[in-house]
Amino acid sequence: MAGIRSWSFRRILVFWWILFLVIQQAERLFLLPDAVAVERPAIGIVLKTLMTGFRADLIISTIAIICATAMAGIVGLILTRLRGMSRSRRPYPVLLTISSAVVSLPILIVLTADMGYYHHNHQHLDFVFFEYLDDLFGLHSEPGKGGVQAGQQTAAELADTLAWALRLVGFLLVESLAITVWWFGFKYMEPVFSRYAPRSAYTSTAMLVVGLLFAGFGFHPGGPYAIRTVGIQSATYYTLAQNPILYGVDAWRASRESYPAVKQALIVDAPPLDEAVRIAQEVVGKGERFVDPR
Repeated sequence: MAGIRSWSFRRILVFWWILFLVIQQAERLFLLPDAVAVERPAIGIVLKTLMTGFRADLIISTIAIICATAMAGIVGLILTRLRGMSRSRRPYPVLLTISSAVVSLPILIVLTADMGYYHHNHQHLDFVFFEYLDDLFGLHSEPGKGGVQAGQQTAAELADTLAWALRLVGFLLVESLAITVWWFGFKYMEPVFSRYAPRSAYTSTAMLVVGLLFAGFGFHPGGPYAIRTVGIQSATYYTLAQNPILYGVDAWRASRESYPAVKQALIVDAPPLDEAVRIAQEVVGKGERFVDPR
């Protein structure tokens, strides 16, 4: 059986495309017992949750492989121009493997953070999470206050080190198992792909592009919007069905937009204390005497 070095560009693309999907699906299955512990569902809700999650994960997988392909194409074009490589020696398959591995790292980091946050709050990375990060690093808090308070909260939540370590190890084992199963499954199916693949490279490429297009919309004209508005009659399983990256991006955007509109107005435009007291005294009783002369 041919090794990965002999794989075509399209075959490597399909392998990583589905691998991105597999690692996201593995996280959702890992979180499923947490959801069941909160609410025991009917089998129909579970199936709808998993199907919706599959479509949502497929959207992110498609975006990820498109980004990896673009990175490989740009770097490959630069190397080809600099080294004057012939068409047969262009390093696109190798570069696609490297770029896909690079793209997989932030996905795994987000999934790991989401796994821990979901266990504690039964939510994906939401507005509160990004507010917490801002406080932790003191990005929008008063100097010396937000970071300390968030740090104390983090220490309290991580006090049970053994439990968190076991959960993290269990999650990494599940992800490793999923990756291993897909690796051997793909190699086992490789002869089938070769046997039934179209003879024409243009036909294969066209079919792949069409598949990416449909998958990028989650097989629904509404795309990500259809995922957010899915009708699951349970808050617990609605949340589980959402993709943590799509969910997190929306929450992060909302947290960024809240600062210019609200927080900056409160923090930057707030009058000094003495002036605020004077204005309040005038509103309450102009010309009156107060116990506190301020």
